[in-house]
Amino acid sequence: MKPEHKAFYQDMLASLRSGTLAIFAGAGMSVKSGLFDWQGLLIEITGDLGGEFKPRTNLAVVAQEHINQVGGRGVVNEKYSIHSNETHP
Repeated sequence: MKPEHKAFYQDMLASLRSGTLAIFAGAGMSVKSGLFDWQGLLIEITGDLGGEFKPRTNLAVVAQEHINQVGGRGVVNEKYSIHSNETHP
């Protein structure tokens, strides 16, 4: 094993043991496990803002506008958490 790989695995294991390991995976991981993707989440948010979702809707703009209107991302997190708990109790 290459030294840089060994160091990476040691660091990852240390993070896992300390409870600080974070894995960033693409939306395909969540979709395959039954969770909705970014577009699915923001279609609902678009409606909350009084808009209509269209295929060319800029999802980053929708997310930022929602955060601006409600003063944070708590509602986005809550919607994701609720859906997550419904699909994976």
